[in-house]
Amino acid sequence: MNFFANKKIYLAIVIVLTIIFCALISSFLPRENKRSDFFVIKNGESLTSISRNLSEAGFFSSESTFKYFFLAFFNGESARTGTYYFRDVNNIFDLGYRIAYGDFEEVPVKITIKEGTNKFEMAEIFEKSLPNFNKNNFLKKAKEGFLFPDTYFFRVDDNEDVVFKTLGETFENKIGKLFEERNIKEDKKIYDIVTLASIVEEEASKPKDRRIIAGILQNRLKINMALQVDVTFQYINGKNTYELTLEDLKDQSLYNTYIHTGLPPTPISSPGLDSVLAVLEPIPNDYLYFLSSRNNVMYYAKTFEEHKKNRERYL
Repeated sequence: MNFFANKKIYLAIVIVLTIIFCALISSFLPRENKRSDFFVIKNGESLTSISRNLSEAGFFSSESTFKYFFLAFFNGESARTGTYYFRDVNNIFDLGYRIAYGDFEEVPVKITIKEGTNKFEMAEIFEKSLPNFNKNNFLKKAKEGFLFPDTYFFRVDDNEDVVFKTLGETFENKIGKLFEERNIKEDKKIYDIVTLASIVEEEASKPKDRRIIAGILQNRLKINMALQVDVTFQYINGKNTYELTLEDLKDQSLYNTYIHTGLPPTPISSPGLDSVLAVLEPIPNDYLYFLSSRNNVMYYAKTFEEHKKNRERYL
């Protein structure tokens, strides 16, 4: 074996050892900047692009280190496309092996949507949890109020179509049954019930209070009195009762129930089962006014004078 052949062997050994050393160093670098446990490799994506995206996602600091490491240790293997769950990946060897052999570690993604969540808030939640979820596409399809709030388990690669279908079907299974049992079939009536229920959802947290308030709001609608509820402003400007100003109350939005009679044009959130039941089965009463104290206690009044006294006492 001549000098040049030996030199090539030594050079190759040095390169391999350098790659191993760099890989070992980078494998133990802190990952405080990791943005997500999920990572997507698209069909046809180059190793250079994958390495860059992994680095930008905070899995390691040097994109070139991973690229050369992958080529050296998984020669002949290509990165497998798909969505990976990398929560328990501890080093660069683990990462390379998983990508080379398509070990996605599919773990159900648990997502809880609380009662009173609107579709815009839902879109933010799902976008953070599902890497293939497109917020804008979801919002184009989503019908406010008709996406049932619940705890769901999704596949990591589920997209906005799966989410939309799942939440819509759950609404039909749980809320739709209530309408079927009462032979309520008219679309407008169902829409109005859900819209009113979304207001009740925001106005009270206790089942009995919800049923009383549902009755009060229906009393107002019967006499064409403005609903005068503060919670619809959350849908306009995100403000609660204690943040509203006189200028806010003059807002010409159709969601301003102080200057427009009847229901707002859409639900303001997705109500839970209890709030829909409250609208379907309100407690009959002759109240026209209600307020919630800072201690979350409800007070009711038949006249505006009584209501003013309650405001002076409890707010």
